[in-house]
Amino acid sequence: MNKNVKKILGLGILIAIIISIFFILNNNQNKLNAEERKWVSENEQIVQNVHLINDANIFGNLGQGVYYNFIQSLANEYGIKINPVTMKRDEVEDSLAFMVGDTLKENSFVFYEDFYVLVGKIEENITSFSEIKNRKIGVLNNSKNIIENYLGSNSNTFIAYNTLEEMQTQLESGEINNIIIPRIENIDRILSKKYWISYHFSDLKRYYYVHDSKNTTFFHIIEKYYNLWKKELTKEIQEQERKLFLENLNISVASLGELQKKTLNFAYKNHVPYTVDGNTTFGGILSEIMDSFAGFAGVDIYYKEYKSDKKIIRDLNDNKIDLYFNYGTSISTGATINTGIPIKFNIYAHESNPIVINSLSTLKNYIIYVEENTTLHQKLIGIEGLQVKTYKKDKLNTVLKDKSNLIAMDSLKGEYLRRTDLEKYSSRFQLNLNNTYSIRSLGNETLNTLLLRYFNYFDQNTLINKGNFLASLAETKGSFLNS
Repeated sequence: MNKNVKKILGLGILIAIIISIFFILNNNQNKLNAEERKWVSENEQIVQNVHLINDANIFGNLGQGVYYNFIQSLANEYGIKINPVTMKRDEVEDSLAFMVGDTLKENSFVFYEDFYVLVGKIEENITSFSEIKNRKIGVLNNSKNIIENYLGSNSNTFIAYNTLEEMQTQLESGEINNIIIPRIENIDRILSKKYWISYHFSDLKRYYYVHDSKNTTFFHIIEKYYNLWKKELTKEIQEQERKLFLENLNISVASLGELQKKTLNFAYKNHVPYTVDGNTTFGGILSEIMDSFAGFAGVDIYYKEYKSDKKIIRDLNDNKIDLYFNYGTSISTGATINTGIPIKFNIYAHESNPIVINSLSTLKNYIIYVEENTTLHQKLIGIEGLQVKTYKKDKLNTVLKDKSNLIAMDSLKGEYLRRTDLEKYSSRFQLNLNNTYSIRSLGNETLNTLLLRYFNYFDQNTLINKGNFLASLAETKGSFLNS
């Protein structure tokens, strides 16, 4: 048997064992106890009233959504009858209820965590809220305190409104520059009005939760079933997101159906941590967002690594590529799709080099090395006065031989390589180029619109954190199979 095949089988068996142990422990922990089983038996013919929010988009709207699908699944599982009692999200309900809010009540469990976003009329990508200065920002009265406490003192003026409609009117008229609102609850408005999410406040949470002030047995049954069911949550959310995006972007189900009939071919070069070939496994930051998009849109994506621009151009000319990441290529064919991933670079120097660089003007006194044909290379040669030399892909070590050399590198890539090639190097300067990485699309308007708007909706902070982990995982797998 081939050595790689043996390794794959061994790795597969190990993963299967770990997953099996996890599911056994999870299932045992969430089995109904004697009291809960008795409750189910005694209440099979009794209708249980459960309050559900009905104005929160994908979780509950017009009697449909994730919450409603969950309680139907719960009813089917235990053979009980549930009557969904609709409520508005700002209503106070102490009986058993599926709710949304900025904080959790006592006797609650979290169903899903969302967050607030900064929204405006123009397309801009902000990498830190500190970049936003002297703006008028609209907030709702019921969230003003939590937002101001989160952001602290700054030069912006926060204007509170009683209703979202009133705040939106002021945004449209230009009386305010931006608004801060919960993401999921307002994505229909953001899409239909062609607004832009400029910043994701990933840790300014908006909780979807289940609450029961009486802490009933039924509440504990719901929580246990949720722990078993939540593996379906991502799929449920994506299906609801898909419906919402189609409706508010005026894309027909038929148009999406045509897109779903074909496999999308995604071309990339190996550039950690963005795109990583893990010996048949595509990983990295781009894999996280593209795989999520595939689930959301219901499409299949085939990932293919390329070693040269020449081969990419060949397949582009033969219509064999639908999408490609142009991080490490000078090719510009196709529509530009903003990923929202910021372009920042660091200057790295060897630990024995005492150099201090505190400004771009100081940096101009030195020669810096950058990988040729990368997006960063193109951006740096456009900065007047900067002395730039290049090295070829996978030839960083030739530059590192001289410990006095300064290396300009994408910030995320540099941080990733600190564990290996740049272990004895440290960052001496960082600059945000106020631009973002993009992918190129040869697809139709339906694909391009869905990509652009989904990328903007997707939390870039989570994308980067999880993508880095996936990059490491793919590299580890590739090293294991190649050893």
